[in-house]
Amino acid sequence: MLGLLRSGETRRLRRFRALQTPRARVDAHITQHGDTAAVRVGDRAFAVQTPPGWLTGIGAVDFALFGLAAISMSDNIEITLHQPVTASAAESLERLTYTYRSFTLASLAPLRLRLTTVLPDPPVPATGRKILCLSGGIDSTAAAIEAVTRHGYTHALLVAGADYASAAQPGFADLRMRVERNAARLGLQLLVVETGIRALAVDWELTHALCLAMCLHALDGQFDAGGVGADVPEAGDLIQHPWGSGHAVFGLLGTRTLPIDRFNHTLRRPEKLARIVAHEPGLAHELSFCWRDTTIGGNCGACFKCMRTRMNFIAIGADATGLFRDTPDILTYVRALSVPKSFKDLRIALYHLGETHHFLPDGPLKAALGHHVDALREAYVRAMPYR
Repeated sequence: MLGLLRSGETRRLRRFRALQTPRARVDAHITQHGDTAAVRVGDRAFAVQTPPGWLTGIGAVDFALFGLAAISMSDNIEITLHQPVTASAAESLERLTYTYRSFTLASLAPLRLRLTTVLPDPPVPATGRKILCLSGGIDSTAAAIEAVTRHGYTHALLVAGADYASAAQPGFADLRMRVERNAARLGLQLLVVETGIRALAVDWELTHALCLAMCLHALDGQFDAGGVGADVPEAGDLIQHPWGSGHAVFGLLGTRTLPIDRFNHTLRRPEKLARIVAHEPGLAHELSFCWRDTTIGGNCGACFKCMRTRMNFIAIGADATGLFRDTPDILTYVRALSVPKSFKDLRIALYHLGETHHFLPDGPLKAALGHHVDALREAYVRAMPYR
């Protein structure tokens, strides 16, 4: 069978087979020192640090379950957690284990996290507070508008150690100021939680939803609900799947101690941007969605995400002056685009550029992008594994 496969397919199959057996079995242990929870996994460790007074005392360690799940799949290890978790967190773990296994990914091992102590869910008194992940980008900002106006959200959570390695990076300091200003515009109090989990080489693309859930659950008992905003509407998951922030995974992150709301079920990227501009024009000029250069908290203006966003500003007829560091010619960029070789990159380009093309006004830019999207669709049809 292997001889009939192309070299790339052979490598993926061999990797997939190798991941079906864990390379190690380790124990995990969590300790608390003030506002920092230290999570030891075998001979390695990472921390989760909250602002003073916000870390829930170590009892049930539901928050760690989500981070350990990301490590188990990324590092192909079986982890045993001897400290207690709640019954609803254990149920979430079972559903996550099944869901990721159903994805049948060659780049992630099966989720192997063993629990030894499961406690009944405790009663949680209402606090009147709700907290939403706010990274500073279009997706989370559009989600925050809905969370505030329709669901009574009061706080925003920015994670240090996500797109930027730590809170000490100059780029993160710039990002934090941008997010703080937008949080204030939305009437949200901003909290920053820092984690070093990425230093353990988790697969960020496929497991970052778990890492966000870990940071939200570090605040269990302090809030009535948490919230996350998906990158694409549910229909987009059919093209971009699998991805780390898909609706299928986001729907499994809550517990009875902290239910997790999902936002952006139907909004496409230009519609999100239009909602942001309509709600408060100043919000758009603080957006930060580029991580090409992490020495800044803003946007380079020349990478795929920045070019796509510049086109989305054109699509909705909004002003993006000052939002981008550089502004190379967009039409030249589009005409030079090539069809990605990998199926993963092809799917991402097809969905996002197809979405952008749909909203652009008629003219040379829409025509040039349409020509490229047509080429992407043909390549996708040739490579698609179904129908």
